[in-house]
Amino acid sequence: MNKIACYFFDLDGTLIDIKDKVYQAHVNACLKNNQLPLQKETYWELKRNKINEEKIVNFSPDIFKKYNEFRIMNLEDEATLELDSVFPGVKGLLKKLNNQNNILFLITRRKHSDRLKKELKKLHLIKYFQYILTLFPKKNKENINGKMMIIQSKENIYKDYKEKIIIGDTEDEIECGKMLSFKTVSVTNGMRNLKILKGFNPDYLFDSVKDLIKIL
Repeated sequence: MNKIACYFFDLDGTLIDIKDKVYQAHVNACLKNNQLPLQKETYWELKRNKINEEKIVNFSPDIFKKYNEFRIMNLEDEATLELDSVFPGVKGLLKKLNNQNNILFLITRRKHSDRLKKELKKLHLIKYFQYILTLFPKKNKENINGKMMIIQSKENIYKDYKEKIIIGDTEDEIECGKMLSFKTVSVTNGMRNLKILKGFNPDYLFDSVKDLIKIL
């Protein structure tokens, strides 16, 4: 890869470990609706196998609606966000990319930009990124298009870079990258397991984002 490149990093599950946060939101939403939470290992195995939330919990439609609304809201509650942590090796990688004069974008679906910036400062990540792009699509089918459109809106910034790379932990980043003719990098320690990600054929597949250093 060219040493001067443009990198688009997903946040949750790619740069930061969100397992405790996501599971706690599930627990809180269950308790709020007088339901029994799943065990953490069971819940995460289903999530990583791309089973949708409704099938995971198997509640009645009325209860699920209340459960899911509370769960999504709780994911960005300040107390729940405290459970996030940076994956090992992330800061070293980002520092190296900065030192090579690459341009780094952060892409996330976070709804509350103020809480996002507060967390990025707390985790000492904000200094590594020249641009932070946020979006919050309402429907699943809008996820990729929304991400692609927000990246395209910054095309004047990155269009002259020979290398454009998108890094994430789900199929969304792979499909978005392919649509935009970017190189795609997937990591398997986030929201999707190896089998799921392999099926979407990313250019590179690593255990964690720190392994990106192997191709720099």
